[in-house]
Amino acid sequence: MKYFHDGNRPTNRLAEGDQVLLDTSNLDLHHLGTTGSRKLAPRFIGPYPVLSATKPDTYKIGMPPGHRLHDEFHVSYLRPYIFDANPRRLNDVPRLITRDGHGVLQVQAILDRRVRKNTVMFKIRWYGRDNKASWEPEANLGQVRGLIERFLLTHPPPRSRSK
Repeated sequence: MKYFHDGNRPTNRLAEGDQVLLDTSNLDLHHLGTTGSRKLAPRFIGPYPVLSATKPDTYKIGMPPGHRLHDEFHVSYLRPYIFDANPRRLNDVPRLITRDGHGVLQVQAILDRRVRKNTVMFKIRWYGRDNKASWEPEANLGQVRGLIERFLLTHPPPRSRSK
C-alpha cells in the first residue's frame, strides 16, 4: 500500500535559498493585485527565496510584508524558478501588493528631481529594470517617502533665481 500511496506524492525537494514561483490558482484575486477576472491574473507570482522546510512537503518562503499571505506552502503550490539570462527577454519583477490590493514595483534608487508644470517629479530606478528609469510624480511615490526624504537631504533642491 505504501508503494501506491508514495507514487502520487510530489518529488520536488527544494533547498534553502532556492528561488520558487507561487501558484495563484487558489489565492484570492485581491492578493494578486487585480480586481478583474481570474483569466487575466498571473498564474504564478514570484520569485521568492525558500527559507526553510517546515514539514517534509511544506516550505516557508520569503514573502514581502505587503502580500498579507501565510508564508508556508505545500510543495504542490511551488514551482522552481529558472532564471533566463537572455538579455532580450525581460524576467518578471517581484511586485509588492499594497494594503488596497494594487501591485507596485519596488524602487531601487532615486536618481534625480525636477519640477514640471508645478509638479515635483523624481527619476526612479526600479528593481529588475536595469536600464530603465522613469520620471514619476511625487504623488505616486507615497510608499517610499523615506527614500525621498533621504534623497532630498543629500541632494537639496536648487535655490530659485531672483529677477
